[in-house]
Amino acid sequence: MPTEKTTPDNTNEDRRDDRGRLGRRAASALIAIGVTASTVAAALWTAAIGRFFVPPASAAQRRRVRVGRPAEFAADSVDACFAAELGLWIVCESQGEGRRLTALRTKCTHLGCITVWRAAERMFKCPCHGSGFRIDGVNVEGPAPRPLERCGIALTDDGELEVDLGRTFRAEKGQWNDPAGFVLWKPPE
Repeated sequence: MPTEKTTPDNTNEDRRDDRGRLGRRAASALIAIGVTASTVAAALWTAAIGRFFVPPASAAQRRRVRVGRPAEFAADSVDACFAAELGLWIVCESQGEGRRLTALRTKCTHLGCITVWRAAERMFKCPCHGSGFRIDGVNVEGPAPRPLERCGIALTDDGELEVDLGRTFRAEKGQWNDPAGFVLWKPPE
């Protein structure tokens, strides 16, 4: 029966010894594989859940949308064209000889339900808990703790209204008087 000779060039370090223990090289290789697998698993886990801990990119937050020309919006009216797609009410109120145009968020400030415009009542109503808001967005009934939020709105050089969806104005913080939160427009005579 041939026996295997152990020489310095042919050691059995990579195999189990006669007591069933791993040799030094085999143990080192298994440890390296384990560390590599753990590192890969940790990187994949971080990539999978890490996006929930980082705020959205500023480009997505600062999305600007053109909604039309001021003359397209009737005085003392609410345009619902962008309510479903963008979550916006475009409000046009008479103000002296001109008009004041604002872009209100459709989300109720109570629990975030989507408000509906009731033209007969001239109010935004929340179907969830009964909050009511005047045409200018001020809360007048129900549990809503504050008025609807406004988005930034401006008149572009070519005469169109542009809404900045990434910029909001809150009445309770005194931001509704900021000129970037409304457009004053006087119809041509």
